Amino acid sequence: MIINTLIIGLGNVGMIYDNPKNPKLIQSHAKSLSLHPNFNLMAGIDPVLEKRNLFEKTYKKIAFKSINDFKNESQINSKIDLIIISTPTETHLKVIEESLDIFNPKAILCEKPLSYNYEDAEKIIRICDDFNVDIFVNYMRRCDPGVIEIKNKLDRNIIKNPLKGNCWYSKGLYNNGSHFINLLEFWLGNYKKLKIIDKGRSFNSKDIEPEFFIEFEKGSIIFRSAWEEHFSFYNIELISESGLLKYRKGGEQINLYKVENDKRYFGYKNIGNKEYNIKSEMEIYQYNVLEEISKNFLGKYTTICKGKEALRTQKIIYLISKNL
Repeated sequence: MIINTLIIGLGNVGMIYDNPKNPKLIQSHAKSLSLHPNFNLMAGIDPVLEKRNLFEKTYKKIAFKSINDFKNESQINSKIDLIIISTPTETHLKVIEESLDIFNPKAILCEKPLSYNYEDAEKIIRICDDFNVDIFVNYMRRCDPGVIEIKNKLDRNIIKNPLKGNCWYSKGLYNNGSHFINLLEFWLGNYKKLKIIDKGRSFNSKDIEPEFFIEFEKGSIIFRSAWEEHFSFYNIELISESGLLKYRKGGEQINLYKVENDKRYFGYKNIGNKEYNIKSEMEIYQYNVLEEISKNFLGKYTTICKGKEALRTQKIIYLISKNL
């Protein structure tokens, strides 16, 4: 099975994130597509000439300035199975509308969030339904083997529920906080209750950094914001009667600590000092996203975030911003 793919947007996650000094990293769409055996990178689209030139030089594929410039390439556009949209968030709706006027893909992978506007996010889902196109949103942590292992342990009650926890995020609620809301929905189920703790600050003209409490089906989490201008900070700690889970450095390190008998005081128990490492593959996260998309094309179960699941995350963000 070969999935012919077009990238629209050759910026950071589209092409630039991968560090040429570390060839083991696979963190952009272009590099992951060039390496995965089930995908064929057909072309790229970006308005910036320097990015198009870099794409053509690096990946030996043609790049176009706009969707309209690509329009007449009938030999290519008729074969597109998957479109990856990594343009700025405020353009997602327009780009999806223009793409579906020209192409007939089986699926779209869109960067998160779908939109800064909840109504536009709903419209994106409706449009894709109307065209019978699967829409995925790139909350890539759901495709990481370590995250999936935690999900399995939670579902099998090896990690017992209910859980309580803290989540630190930085660089804005839409940009990065949404990743961790979506991840905790994946682990703990749908949200039941929301409470604002502090309205926080504006991160930029489009994003916010509030602090808030969410009760999910399997547990409750307090979300706190850090200062991205000084350092990135993405950590989750979850505690339950079975022990402690630490999800650190955005998922690069995942450790479980089990409950043990206290060696000092008879009859008491504590969180043990021994770490049980859960293997993460965040260094190749975009490759694992493609693995999950491959499964979907083959009709298999996949953990990738589907459009309607992303819309539930977007609803939580909408409710947070509405209540500030």
